[in-house]
Amino acid sequence: MPLEIIVRDVQHDRSRLLHEAHVLARDLNVLAIIGPSDEGLAPALRDYAESYSVPIFLTEGGDLLTAFVDKPGHDWTYSLLPDITAQSRILFDQLAALGVKRITPVLGSDDWSKSTLIVLKAYGVEKGINLSSSVRLEDRGNNAADKAAATWGAGSASKAALVWGNKKAVNDFMDTMNPDASPGWTFALPLSSLNAGTIEKWPVKKWRLFSVLPPVLARWEHQADSVGSHPSDFALMRFKANMPDSFASLPIEARLAAATAWDSLFLITQLAQSQPVISRSAIKNALLNMTAPFNGVTACLTPSQPAGAKPLLSSDSLLFVRWDGHRWLKPGEQSDLRLPSF
Repeated sequence: MPLEIIVRDVQHDRSRLLHEAHVLARDLNVLAIIGPSDEGLAPALRDYAESYSVPIFLTEGGDLLTAFVDKPGHDWTYSLLPDITAQSRILFDQLAALGVKRITPVLGSDDWSKSTLIVLKAYGVEKGINLSSSVRLEDRGNNAADKAAATWGAGSASKAALVWGNKKAVNDFMDTMNPDASPGWTFALPLSSLNAGTIEKWPVKKWRLFSVLPPVLARWEHQADSVGSHPSDFALMRFKANMPDSFASLPIEARLAAATAWDSLFLITQLAQSQPVISRSAIKNALLNMTAPFNGVTACLTPSQPAGAKPLLSSDSLLFVRWDGHRWLKPGEQSDLRLPSF
């Protein structure tokens, strides 16, 4: 089914975003809006969607708002980005398997961070990982390092930190940390915290970096073991065939936003094809009553049971990986760089 795509550049401006959203929704009567590419504008677009009953598929900031989980007042806002629950489950499970026994959360001081800490504590208990006292993301330099070291205690065998917040804040925080003064630390950065600047400067000979990535990022440099070995393989092949070669050289956040927009477009198409009459409400109802799974390049969705609830992200939506200074490695893959051992 052909769909017309209308593109608007809001130039990172909130007022312009709301103006263009109003033109698209009220004047052009679009079926849905995909975006924005700026995580700082996501809350404004979310508020517009809920006020005017327009399906919004976020490409940034989704896990800070809603990501296919039921939340009051988020009836029209959707995201294919994994939320804190999905990411935390995999991170804690895999870090525990690697022998990590204690983690220091590095979080902001806002209400979202307080809620995040509750989720992290729950998974810590489940996986047998103790959480040290939190370090504030707003702290800088020696102050941050001293606080982190103090939470681990002298001679601690497990120096691990989970840094969670918006990309700029995380990048600013990591810029102030000195790897020479704190060798052997393990960091886990969730998907929402990854920043190209942070990754490119990562001191792999001093620190270890783990994360969870969707198939389009984790599998981009790897050939599938066999065609169809991962639910996203066919979608990924189509995505690669239609994207320019320059895609691979884009910053990680730009690649993720582009891939999420791609998936959102195909999901909307799949939902529209299942409806006798296409409308915004029909798209919303089709999403809540999905009968077939959706396997995209950023997320794999499974219908929720019973019907009427938002679809669930499947375990295939995220892959646990580590950074070797050049690329993301899957568990069991070897790197030519020697990393510190646990």
